[in-house]
Amino acid sequence: MATPYDTSVSDAESAIGGSDLPQGVKDAILNVLNDIPAGESVNFVDNWQPGDNIPDGVDVLFVKGDATQVAIPDGVPVVIFETDQNVQVTLEGTVPTVVQLGAGDDTLVVDPSSESDHTIHGGAGNDSIVSAAGDDTIYFGDGSDTVDGGAGFDLGVIETSFETAGISWDGNQLSITNLAGETSVVSNVEYVQFDDGAIIAAETADLGVVARMYETLLDRYGDFEGVKFWFDVYESGDASLHDIAQAFLNSEEFSSAHGSATNAEFVDTLYEQLFGREPDAAGAAYWTGLLDDGSADRADITVAFAQSAEGEQSTERTIHVLDEDDHLA
Repeated sequence: MATPYDTSVSDAESAIGGSDLPQGVKDAILNVLNDIPAGESVNFVDNWQPGDNIPDGVDVLFVKGDATQVAIPDGVPVVIFETDQNVQVTLEGTVPTVVQLGAGDDTLVVDPSSESDHTIHGGAGNDSIVSAAGDDTIYFGDGSDTVDGGAGFDLGVIETSFETAGISWDGNQLSITNLAGETSVVSNVEYVQFDDGAIIAAETADLGVVARMYETLLDRYGDFEGVKFWFDVYESGDASLHDIAQAFLNSEEFSSAHGSATNAEFVDTLYEQLFGREPDAAGAAYWTGLLDDGSADRADITVAFAQSAEGEQSTERTIHVLDEDDHLA
């Protein structure tokens, strides 16, 4: 039987912070708690099962019992499954919701009309997660999971090494195999974060160029928030590839490392950071000459490198440009 109880925000934060929930889920729940007005309590419901009544204004719902089909009550911002059953879960999702699935082989489907940004953790088991139109964050749990992020700009987080993972693409489906032999299949997720790297799915060649600017100028893969920002800027028409390259060149991160570089040193840097090699004499002379005589500026050269076939090849493990027939939802 469902058991409602209240506690202070500070006590709730301490309980969540000290729990064994995954850190990403803790952070998402703490963000929910931080939005509760000062002086108000946090409303918990424990031992909830389908059919149980719950009071209005529930903040955190713990699902327990043997039910194998669960429709998450709409409007509850945090739902934690504490069950070993193989549960089929539906989420209407009119509000952003944090969902921690249980230890079974669970299936969660978000209503296709939902545009809310959800945070979902697969828990243990071989889970299937299908989200909708929000900018979702989906954590892969233990096991072999299948994830479809739906529309929106989604972040997938998988706790395995990028360097040792087996990675392959079939259209817009990404397969990731860890050292335990577990293979997860991902589609419609624009950014997949590993312990030590990331994979970016770009719908167009130009977005691939934007993603490649991080390697070209900053010598690192793009962070999620940065990639999302620049993809949005480019797709909105607010900036050209040249404009974005110039913004990278003007950044503190680039300027502190290479701000005083000569034209020749700048060209050398692009070869080393994007291509991973020293420049050939003819290539270095050509690009440096364009800069020296004013035929091109550094943003032009950056875009040209990021558009090159060698640039695509050198980043093919981290940046995947989808074919026209394989676009994300």
